[in-house]
Amino acid sequence: MISSGGNETRRAWARWLAIAFLLLPRGAAADPLPSPSEEGSHELHVRALYRAAEGAYAEAAAVFDAHVAEHPTDATAALERCFFYAEALDRHDEGPWSWQDADRCEEELEAAFPEDPRVQLYVLRRSWGAEAIARGEAINKEAAERWAPKHRAELLAWLAQRVQDDDPKRASDLALHAESLNPELDLELVRANWLITDGKPEQAAEALTFTRLSPSSWWDHHQKASLLLELDHAAEALDAFALLDANGQPPPSTGDEEPEPFRVSDLNWGRALEAAGRVSEARARYDAIDTQTWNREEVDRRLFGLALAGDDPALAFDSYQRLRDHGWESDPLARKRIALAMAHGGTPRLRDLWGFAGLAGGLLALLLLPLLVLLPVHYIGLWRATRQTIDLSAPARWHVGHLWVLGVLLLLPELGAYYVFAYDQAAAWYSDEAVLALDDPAVLTASLVALLAMALVLPLLRRADLRPWLLGETPPRKLIGPVIGSFFLILVVRAWLAPLGQSCADLVDLETVGVFAAPVLGELIRGLLDQFGLGWVLLATVVIAPIAEEIAFRGIGYDALSRYLPSGIAAAAQAGAFAVLHADAEVWPAHFVFGLLALHLRKKHGGLLAPIAFHALNNLMAVGVVAAMA
Repeated sequence: MISSGGNETRRAWARWLAIAFLLLPRGAAADPLPSPSEEGSHELHVRALYRAAEGAYAEAAAVFDAHVAEHPTDATAALERCFFYAEALDRHDEGPWSWQDADRCEEELEAAFPEDPRVQLYVLRRSWGAEAIARGEAINKEAAERWAPKHRAELLAWLAQRVQDDDPKRASDLALHAESLNPELDLELVRANWLITDGKPEQAAEALTFTRLSPSSWWDHHQKASLLLELDHAAEALDAFALLDANGQPPPSTGDEEPEPFRVSDLNWGRALEAAGRVSEARARYDAIDTQTWNREEVDRRLFGLALAGDDPALAFDSYQRLRDHGWESDPLARKRIALAMAHGGTPRLRDLWGFAGLAGGLLALLLLPLLVLLPVHYIGLWRATRQTIDLSAPARWHVGHLWVLGVLLLLPELGAYYVFAYDQAAAWYSDEAVLALDDPAVLTASLVALLAMALVLPLLRRADLRPWLLGETPPRKLIGPVIGSFFLILVVRAWLAPLGQSCADLVDLETVGVFAAPVLGELIRGLLDQFGLGWVLLATVVIAPIAEEIAFRGIGYDALSRYLPSGIAAAAQAGAFAVLHADAEVWPAHFVFGLLALHLRKKHGGLLAPIAFHALNNLMAVGVVAAMA
């Protein structure tokens, strides 16, 4: 409660202030506003507008302040007073209101009614970040058991929405608990997001319903409909959009302008129609979108896709030119122009040639990029040769040219698949909207192509004496003990290095390296499970990937690097490249140690069979974990 020492004085001043303000004359004393025909008249009209807003705000604030001063035990009035200050600020960025008024009111409210559930919920809703979540968790643990079910449900719902990004499972549990306390709550989106994270998209779609439609729930229902579309439930999404469109109601009025009805996103509605095969309706929906809208480029991209698949060449060419009007970045590598030429022919315009130039430049960059690393290695070798530290004239199975081929094969297949199957993502690299989609089916396919290329093409570069190089000197049965021992050792190392891995993940922005990185193993496994089934997962991750990557890093990579660099530096270089070319920065330290341990097995047993078996066993465990979770 507020102490009574200064309350009488405060209440008296508040009463007199409110009375004096209410008795002030309105408008009569104000200067007449100038005619609109006078130059600069708008400035005086704007000032009058702000004076009116300031007067209305001060009048309402005086009423709230006077009532709270007269009734210091009225928690509802004190809470409504803070809602007034806060919502005036939230609904209008500019005006006589200020965040100091809202903060002052919140401090007084919390000091006067620290145990009131409504007050604690108000303070929580106006706070953000980890500190707010920690406070909510503490209230839920210590005090909320004494709350009424309605307030407890509101707290649990608030917590569920705040923790869902970091802990979707706990968010789903909190949502279920909140709905059990108050069945009027709708937290289906929270539960659906957890089911998607848990690899259960069909159950997520089934969890989304559209009952209890009201103005306050409209946006949640719109999100549900959009999520159904993302889950490939186009028919259900269309039904939901139609329901929303039929029941759209105006938002709460702010008093400044006439409210407009809610509108379903024309882009999402068009996407749903397109996915359902209703092409003409989708085109009409896209055409209805304002040409000045912020997502117009995406709309034109979809219109071009529809026209390209149709049988009207004129419409296709017109759609492409409208897309190109957005700038070179809309088709930087001419993929769409090539598709247009293949479907309908036609002579490229001058501005289309920029795309072909971008394509040629991109291919050249892919060929030259490995040289940024290999040229220093080569010149270090030449320098060491002049000091007679090494003899570059001695015959060697692998040299810097093979490293260059290896580098190209690491880059070209995956980025080529982006170009063919996921071109819009590749085009985004040339704009400010770079996309990292390591779980995209096209990227997964590209990764398999890259692995197959390394596993099949690289050994063919030098076929002589490959058998002992691959199989080594130790009989396979004698490799079982070292391989299993190394496997358990890497499990311990991975757990020990987990904090360092988390530091790497916090420091490294994967948007800058993910374009050139292989998918995270867990994502690769989940994607292959969803797309192709367990058999392909085992073939890709337990057979092809270990063979390809061990040939690339512990085989060609180390042998070629050690020709030019000291063996310790060559070992660290191949392990570092192996770690960084996997997109999950959190396991970079463990991957680095894995690369060193696999190289030790190769050196000790004279061939790549031991590290391949070690790698296969490690990936088999990962498949088992992901498959069990799925």
